[in-house]
Amino acid sequence: MVSKLAVDSQNKSVKSPSAGLNSLYSVFKAANASSTVFGQNLTLCNPTAKGDVQMIKMNTGNSNLTSLYQTICPLTSFTLQNLSNDFTLLAINLLNLDSVIQTYP
Repeated sequence: MVSKLAVDSQNKSVKSPSAGLNSLYSVFKAANASSTVFGQNLTLCNPTAKGDVQMIKMNTGNSNLTSLYQTICPLTSFTLQNLSNDFTLLAINLLNLDSVIQTYP
């Protein structure tokens, strides 16, 4: 899923360069390079990634991306008891994030 988000962000950044989606491409590409879900999540939720999402919100006026992004980042404290549920929520939220990216021209 993270790989698809990287490709989609890159494709959309070419079509809408002023949106700033090229920065999301970098974040998703780095997350995809991680071999674990935990590592991917830490990459997605680092301060640089959070700043990139805020920049895109300012550039586009679209708060959907920010809202969905905030649903992904609270999942940084996985527990064994909730691992299955947390992983499912992460996957769903990544799919929702992809849907928002797809709405850009």
